[in-house]
Amino acid sequence: METMKQSRVSYARGFTLIELLVVISIVGLLSSFVMASLNDARISAQYTVAKQAMKQISDATMLLSPDGTRLMSVTGSNCSDCVCRYEYGGPADLKNIPNSDVCMTNWISAITKIDSGSTLINNTQPYLRDPWGSPYLLDENELEHDPADCVHDAIRTAGPDGQTSTPDDYVYFIPLRTSNCAGKL
Repeated sequence: METMKQSRVSYARGFTLIELLVVISIVGLLSSFVMASLNDARISAQYTVAKQAMKQISDATMLLSPDGTRLMSVTGSNCSDCVCRYEYGGPADLKNIPNSDVCMTNWISAITKIDSGSTLINNTQPYLRDPWGSPYLLDENELEHDPADCVHDAIRTAGPDGQTSTPDDYVYFIPLRTSNCAGKL
């Protein structure tokens, strides 16, 4: 009888398997919340970078045409991004398209022409692709068809999914600058 008591006293109490599983489940649940928050913060930071780049490009376009020249006169296109918008009837996937793709060559041509006429962009490299790897998209609209066609030029990002015309796109409207349109809208 005495030996039984001694063995009970010397027996060290540990955690049961159920207790360990409960603790591991709680830690896993909490870490999933933290990871989701970190992912949201990362995407928000990428949007901030994209918005800042688009504003810089917009400011550069405003400086290169103080006399009210249409942006399409500078870039040589009335829709640099039209070939980028749709592919085979659906939204185009623009993530990491090669620089040789016509969508990318149109954008490189447009940003190079904006760069050559402005002092704001000294290096086009940071403006070639958005934070998700897609080219920025430029649509030159102001006075596109006639002298009363006062529609904003726009620069956009396809967003995290890399596809055009989806809810995660962000569009930055360039202020109207021609004498026909400035002060309207």
